[in-house]
Amino acid sequence: MLGMFYGWLGFALCERERFKKSYEYLSLSLSIGEEIENNEVLGYASQWISWTCADMGLLDEAMAYAKKGHELSKYHETNQYTFFKSLCGIGFSEAYKGEGKKAVKIGTQAIEYGKSHSNNRSIALGHWIIGLGYMAIGDFNSTIENCRKALQISPDPFYAYLVKVLLGGALLQNNCFQEAEENLMEVIIFSSKFGVDIILSPARLFLAITLIAKGNMNEGLHMLEEVKEHWISTGRKGWLATAELLSGKIYYQIAEGKGPKDISRIIKNAGFLIAHAPFAAKKAEIHYKIAIETAQDIGAKSTLGQAFLDMGLLHQLKNRSDKAHDCINNAIKLFEQCDADLFLIQAKEALESLKN
Repeated sequence: MLGMFYGWLGFALCERERFKKSYEYLSLSLSIGEEIENNEVLGYASQWISWTCADMGLLDEAMAYAKKGHELSKYHETNQYTFFKSLCGIGFSEAYKGEGKKAVKIGTQAIEYGKSHSNNRSIALGHWIIGLGYMAIGDFNSTIENCRKALQISPDPFYAYLVKVLLGGALLQNNCFQEAEENLMEVIIFSSKFGVDIILSPARLFLAITLIAKGNMNEGLHMLEEVKEHWISTGRKGWLATAELLSGKIYYQIAEGKGPKDISRIIKNAGFLIAHAPFAAKKAEIHYKIAIETAQDIGAKSTLGQAFLDMGLLHQLKNRSDKAHDCINNAIKLFEQCDADLFLIQAKEALESLKN
């Protein structure tokens, strides 16, 4: 009972983004499970700690725990939760690593398991894992499709709002700003009320980018910086790498001259553009470097590849051809390693443009 208590407490702390404490209590749960040789305690604690480790950027550790939890779940076939949650923990780690196609495969297995056991949670989470996998390889349409499927079957508010974060991010990538904002605001209202910080901060990240895209640049940038500072304090390295990548993209677009176009937005953001435009390229480079360092540190290949690709495009914009060539080649190698086909096409096109 004590082992299960520490396990549930560690899981709850993870949902509050208190990852270090979550790791401590889940490790304690594991040690009790090992001491009393109780596979149920070990199974629960192993699959939960895998999710905590993934968000902390400990991806190899996360994968090892998820696989251990999945193996132990087979000793308790009546407990469907530990089976599909540990299986999806494997997929979650694969997606974080940038192994999108592997995540899609794992998500498909969770859906099949859910259908054969009449478990809608397994089906919903499986579609979410598939969506994460497609996001990692740049197929945002397939991410949106799987998110919509998950929402049709999700039995719980938590699962539904978890999916809506990913849906909002994919809609943002497809420039569907209004729909993205509507989904993200739903998440923010729910998670603020019930303390589900694990989905609140990613929703705020995507909302910040949406606000910037819609012309509210000061408000969006302020929110973006708040989220990044929060993740630095909590040690959520995987999302921090993504946030730095997106920060770099914002300043790159300003340097490239792709800021607000219509006159009302230009007037509204005149002060912002005057203050930031002259230094936009330098700021973009700083954010890309942080994204590269963070992604390298945790082994997030897709995010790392995207950061190298964007850094290459920035060097190309500033007529630094040799540096652009090196960065884009690094991106191509990374995208090839993780089978990120759509990002790979973009990188090869960028490399070809350097020759012209």
